[in-house]
Amino acid sequence: MKKYFAGMLALSIAFIAILGHAQNDKNKKNVYKGKTLWADGVTGTGKISKQLFDSMLDQRLVAVDSAGNKHPVLFHLFMYAERGLFEDSMGKLRIMTDHYIFQCDDGTLPQDWVTNIRQRSKAGDTVYYNNVISSYDDSGRYHFYTEPLKLLITE
Repeated sequence: MKKYFAGMLALSIAFIAILGHAQNDKNKKNVYKGKTLWADGVTGTGKISKQLFDSMLDQRLVAVDSAGNKHPVLFHLFMYAERGLFEDSMGKLRIMTDHYIFQCDDGTLPQDWVTNIRQRSKAGDTVYYNNVISSYDDSGRYHFYTEPLKLLITE
């Protein structure tokens, strides 16, 4: 009986410790130490014309740290949200969003994705660059997060 009680006590303590650790991780936020730019300097959350978006889609992302120094982007998640008219399961037409996501390990999109997105892009679609990670030096050992980039495509 004592062994059973001791085992249950140990499991309870371990469960509480794991739960407390998970709560601490939930409250932790990314600290952004810079901004995300396209190679020509288009930055921030805003609007971009379809023509400019299509011409810059194959450009490499660049990170600018708090001191104003430019660094190459090592990793980011590219998400393209395409708005369109779709039929739901009942046959009614609805405006919905279709999402395409790609993990980029070098700061650029592959050429087949660039070609596909250029053909699909239209006003009302939204582009997100999330989880942008850059490096302070050429060795790639010291990383920092930069602010996500969100762009709404206009006419």
